Amino acid sequence: MQPNTIIHIINTPKANNYLYAASKAAIIQMTHHLTADLVKDNININAIAPGFFLSKLTKYIVNEQEAQFDKKMVPKERLGQTEDIADAAIYLSSQASSWMTGHTLVLDGGVIANSGYGEF
Repeated sequence: MQPNTIIHIINTPKANNYLYAASKAAIIQMTHHLTADLVKDNININAIAPGFFLSKLTKYIVNEQEAQFDKKMVPKERLGQTEDIADAAIYLSSQASSWMTGHTLVLDGGVIANSGYGEF
């Protein structure tokens, strides 16, 4: 039977923003603890942690030209698109992820995995 699904969206905090980072870490911990409580009710809980995405909110921060930023920061050499988050949410809501619960998918083009430094 396909489980019910809860998906938390947790933005990846920038460096030196300690309070914001702590609040996001709290949501990740909440995801873990709710999983332990709700898995017996056939409810899967996962989270999506997107990196920097071009969106209505971020268009005020960078314009299209500035989006051609230093590609060394993102190994995939592009900013995230809304479709990337949508595809992850579809996956987490599908039968394909029915055995996955209590996890956070980081969608940042490889920034965290590669510490965001150096050339790739």
